[in-house]
Amino acid sequence: EALYQHNIKGEELSTKTINKIIGVQQKDTLTQNKSRSDHFIKINQKFKMTTQNTDSLIIKNRDKSDKRQYNYDLNHMYVHEIEKVIKEQ
Repeated sequence: EALYQHNIKGEELSTKTINKIIGVQQKDTLTQNKSRSDHFIKINQKFKMTTQNTDSLIIKNRDKSDKRQYNYDLNHMYVHEIEKVIKEQ
């Protein structure tokens, strides 16, 4: 839902914010990277299995100002479907 809210505003979600959401902001960098990666892999796998799409739901992009960092965004092809799911909850 956080990704969706940032997407509506035209923003990407930073690594720092993702770490806070999944509860690893106080952990070491390797743990943060592994946890973030595991979460997104699971979400994308479930999305692909459920929808039979080959595209990922969550996309990571290099930060424009700091090429060492990634930001995360929703695949724009599926924003409308996500919106429906969130409103049904």
